[in-house]
Amino acid sequence: MKNNLLTMCRGCERIRVDGEWFDRDSYSTYDEMVRTHNITDDYCPECTETFKKKSQELKNQYSLLRN
Repeated sequence: MKNNLLTMCRGCERIRVDGEWFDRDSYSTYDEMVRTHNITDDYCPECTETFKKKSQELKNQYSLLRN
């Protein structure tokens, strides 16, 4: 793990370890990692897609209201 950082998804709380995303409850060393690493946040690919879709839906709704 680079720079002693533990990345957690802000949307679903999965953690990224060496470029892979894991459910934090199923990752066996999660508790130890929290004690020994600094935590930073990001969005996993699935949450990023979800937010992009929701954002586009809101833009479309706003566009309909303006017309």
